Amino acid sequence: MKTILSIVAGVLLIATAVMALMLGREWPVMRRGERQAAVCLVALFAAVTAGLTLYARGLQ
Repeated sequence: MKTILSIVAGVLLIATAVMALMLGREWPVMRRGERQAAVCLVALFAAVTAGLTLYARGLQ
């Protein structure tokens, strides 16, 4: 179980990094609402990743 959660957390971490890079690239052409939604999505992914990582560490 711990291994599966660690793998999922790793994949989410990579997805979060890719989204953050894409957000930085597209930032100048985004409207205000799009920017807010993108930042919220990246923050949500980061929070879920952190939560899964902490939960997996607690399963040791």
